[in-house]
Amino acid sequence: MDKKMAEELESRAESMHISKSAYCKIVLQQWIDSKKKLNLGEK
Repeated sequence: MDKKMAEELESRAESMHISKSAYCKIVLQQWIDSKKKLNLGEK
């Protein structure tokens, strides 16, 4: 993960007063619930 993305995750988690791992868990659960395909790749 690049630095900009990590900082964005940290900022969003702080704004919700939760940990970064809790925020990531919320985001991943929303993705799973959406049933959308996840495309992984490196740039």
